[in-house]
Amino acid sequence: MYVCGKVKPHSSSFSAVPFLIIFIICFLFTLSTLVKHSKCEQNDDDDDGRIMNGQIVPDGKYPFIASLQVSPEPCAGTSPGAHFCGAAVINDNTVLTAAHCLTAMNLTETSVLVGVYSMDASNLDDYHCYQADKLVVHPQYTAEHFSGTPDIGVVKLKRAIEFEKTNKQVKLFS
Repeated sequence: MYVCGKVKPHSSSFSAVPFLIIFIICFLFTLSTLVKHSKCEQNDDDDDGRIMNGQIVPDGKYPFIASLQVSPEPCAGTSPGAHFCGAAVINDNTVLTAAHCLTAMNLTETSVLVGVYSMDASNLDDYHCYQADKLVVHPQYTAEHFSGTPDIGVVKLKRAIEFEKTNKQVKLFS
């Protein structure tokens, strides 16, 4: 460094204290993350098909939840089909889901159930079934580069959802 035309000597008083503090903070953060995630390991002895460490919530607590279903005859008969992905109702004719849920789906076999809070057969009296009209995957999504692309998709419905107490849309910020 030049000061008034002369070279200013560098200070040799290097302090390791700030670097040591940063290292300790990073180490503790990493350790706490590992401990937190170790609690989420799957216990094969107690596998009941639910999300690990999930909680049962009262019916109706999340009325915007939807179930994407696949069936040769969507919305026909007493059985709506087989659940393959979750979704969220964002308006009366659209649900939001993950793009990877839609890439291999056949439009004519896809339906959306709203008002369902459990996959138990006893709850199927309360659901409403809507046939898919269009499956839209984010244009930048690619399955080959799954982690680096937007995993977002929407399902447009053939008819509008009839909102009631058990099914509503997500409240979005405006």
